[in-house]
Amino acid sequence: MSGLDSNLPSLPKLEQVVDTGVTWKSVLTTIALIPFSFYWIIAGEIGLVGYALNTYAVPFYNVVFTLFLLMGGNLLVKQLSGRSLFSPQELLTIYILLSVSCALPSITPSGLTHRKTSGVSSSGTLYLLG
Repeated sequence: MSGLDSNLPSLPKLEQVVDTGVTWKSVLTTIALIPFSFYWIIAGEIGLVGYALNTYAVPFYNVVFTLFLLMGGNLLVKQLSGRSLFSPQELLTIYILLSVSCALPSITPSGLTHRKTSGVSSSGTLYLLG
C-alpha cells in the first residue's frame, strides 16, 4: 500500500492564515459609528442642516468622510506608536458595513411604494398622472 501512496501528488499544507478583515474590532467600530451616520443622513434629509438628499449620492459621502477620519487617525497612531490601528482589510470591512447600513434610513414603506402623481417637465408644462 505504501507504493501506491508514494505515486500520489502531495497536497500543499494549509499553514497560511488568511486575514479577511472581518474582525470583532471592525464590526464593533462599525456598530459604534452607525448611530452617527444615521443622524447625519436623517438630519440632512429632513432639513435640520439644510435640505440634502444624502442617499442619492453613491458612495455615501458621510461614509467616505468617516473613513477619511479613520484613515487619518490610523496614520497618526502609526506615526506615534509604529503600529496601525486598523489594517486595510478592516478599513474596507468598515466601509462596506457602514455603506450598507446607511442605505437603510432612506428606505421607508412609502418610499418603496411612492408613485409620482404630478410634476413639471423641463419645458414648464404641468402634468398629472393617475
